[in-house]
Amino acid sequence: MSATNEPGLLDSFMIDGNTYEVPTEYQPDYPLAQAIFNSMAGTSRITGAYRGDGLPDRPDSFAFQLPYDIDSNNGMTADQVEVLRATPGPHYFADVKQRPYFYTLRAAQNFLYLPREDAFGKWGIGSAATFSLNGAPITTVVYKNSVASGDAVTNDTVWISKAVIKHPDSGRWVAPFKIGTVIGAPSTLLVKYMPVFRCDVTGVLTRFQNRTFGREDKILSLIEVN
Repeated sequence: MSATNEPGLLDSFMIDGNTYEVPTEYQPDYPLAQAIFNSMAGTSRITGAYRGDGLPDRPDSFAFQLPYDIDSNNGMTADQVEVLRATPGPHYFADVKQRPYFYTLRAAQNFLYLPREDAFGKWGIGSAATFSLNGAPITTVVYKNSVASGDAVTNDTVWISKAVIKHPDSGRWVAPFKIGTVIGAPSTLLVKYMPVFRCDVTGVLTRFQNRTFGREDKILSLIEVN
């Protein structure tokens, strides 16, 4: 597990169910989906994108660059990258890193959505999602093939759908979940899980250094798509 309080990554990434080695350098680009407006008073106003009911308060978007130094020890990585480039998307990428998402709930609002598929539910990698309702952990998390708003979920339990659906408002692919605990008043929910990013390849940059035999560098670029 590579949680938010555990610096670093696990020893491999996952793309389309296949393992990829972790690059020596890795810096995902994940800006918040928001706009900043400067006022004449010298202050700023931040407006976040609205992606539909039941989604986190602060949406974001991801893009990735995976740089690989290829030599005789990891030549199969070059093959994986080139085949991925040639294959139409979407591709499903997980860096197996836990990320937090915060929700503000209305009274009685217990059917919501993860903004992306859950890597633990999809491939069994990493660790199960964690949920804290008003700061108190929800102790039982169960993964189901599907979850609907009418499902009867027991108290102190969350059901997460392994299958994704299109959000009824935005049309974005999301993973439904339902909280069994009664929410009698406006509340807050903190979810930490390992997302699967629905991506496509925007390019592969290959460098052959000084015509060196048995050595090439590749940078695989991925961006989120719907």
